[in-house]
Amino acid sequence: MATPSTTDHFHKANRPGRFRFSGLFVWLAIWASLALAPTAQAQSTLSAGESYHRIVAELYPEETGAFDSFYAGLDAYDRLALARVIERLDAGELGMFAHLLTNTDTPTAIKTLRLLGGYSDEQLTFVTELLKERDYDRWEAIPLLVRSESYANARDMLLGSEAENPCEYPQDGDLIGSGVDADAFAVRYCSEAENRFKQTFFNTSSEYVSHGKLANDGEIPWQVQFSLHGASTRAHKGQSARARQVERFGRELMDWEINHTCGGVYLGAKFVLTAAHCIGELADTRFFAGRRIHLGSVKIDGQRNLYKIRNVLVHADFKGETLQNDIALIQLEKVPTGFRRNLRSVRPARAPAQPSGRVPLLLSGWGFNRPASSSNAIFALDGQRQAAAQPTLLKGDVWVQKISLCKNNRHFRRRQIQLYPGQICVGSPRGIDSCRGDSGGPLVNPRSEVLVGLVSGSAGCGLTGTPSIFTDVGYYRDWIDRAKAAAPRLRQNRKHRFR
Repeated sequence: MATPSTTDHFHKANRPGRFRFSGLFVWLAIWASLALAPTAQAQSTLSAGESYHRIVAELYPEETGAFDSFYAGLDAYDRLALARVIERLDAGELGMFAHLLTNTDTPTAIKTLRLLGGYSDEQLTFVTELLKERDYDRWEAIPLLVRSESYANARDMLLGSEAENPCEYPQDGDLIGSGVDADAFAVRYCSEAENRFKQTFFNTSSEYVSHGKLANDGEIPWQVQFSLHGASTRAHKGQSARARQVERFGRELMDWEINHTCGGVYLGAKFVLTAAHCIGELADTRFFAGRRIHLGSVKIDGQRNLYKIRNVLVHADFKGETLQNDIALIQLEKVPTGFRRNLRSVRPARAPAQPSGRVPLLLSGWGFNRPASSSNAIFALDGQRQAAAQPTLLKGDVWVQKISLCKNNRHFRRRQIQLYPGQICVGSPRGIDSCRGDSGGPLVNPRSEVLVGLVSGSAGCGLTGTPSIFTDVGYYRDWIDRAKAAAPRLRQNRKHRFR
């Protein structure tokens, strides 16, 4: 997830003969202002007005007022500096940069703009490429550095190894406190603020993408698969359907790949929880004839352990375009009883609880498993086709993140994705993530077996530093309890909107 300014202050001494040194004072003042000011600024291919409109297009509605106030206080030099930065950033990053400025105190924000504006075109391109490689939480280290350091030190620090005079970490045996003048060796040691910036901004050791690991039998006993069945599968086996499969996936799909739709989580008795968007708009008759719930195995390459659905209760305020209230309760026709001799195969997750960002949570699913720019993208970032589903359940550790990490992610901003009450931001520094086919699946604290969330939506799959949106199940604890109580009284083989 204040030190004094280094700017020099000059005082006129009230003593006889002060006018004798007035010329010297003027030259010192000019020298100081030049030394502390940014270098001459290059031009931008964007006008100030164009950069403004591009930024506003990536701001959330509640952010535009603060940015307008900030922008109104900028002079022509600062607006040009802003335009030069904006023209080098990618879609989704313009709003992030504006948010960074407006969430920093104004003097530091302007100092940051002037620092960047003082770079040559080549240097500024280098610095903005560094920004593009990093998440927003790394960007926040820049104002902290600028607030504590002089222009010269901050300028060199942000350039990193490209700087003319980079500072160095003090090492054991360095000539500090030894009585030897370190300046004689032309070494400038990093200040505390510079060390902190290096550790925050340049440390990228944890950034790599990792696919999930295979789950063992009985390891995730609450995992549910929402599967097509019977007549619903026949439409996917015709000649034209097979041709589309070859076009999309490069081959005809196996039956178990066709059948897989979503995940879910077993709550015990006759109840399963999943995402509302997994239910769809299919007519009741076809839905209940053509859907089954699969329990008790990490394998989905067969037609074992299938249970009929009696009723479905979808949250009445579910909104598909924003995934608000993305939760549905499924009532099975009977309690799963075929696994009493092996209780490890099927066991309900415990009652939902409020999430905590300090605890690693277990994510599991059979969906797409390659990093991709969109959850619907058949071709992954490596150019390979996604597999329609995985035959064996995959798992991985993720963490609840600050809402701001989702909100200030370039992929979220580019798509203007908001988070609403009842949604949580979940991700992993290693790129472990949910994707198409994982929807409705469980997010569980593996130590307590408490259910925390349901897979809901994302701005991509397995993108480093890009979390996903999960339904906060604890937020809907009352709705779940009321839906479970109401389900037995409702007409069966119906999809009900339940508030």
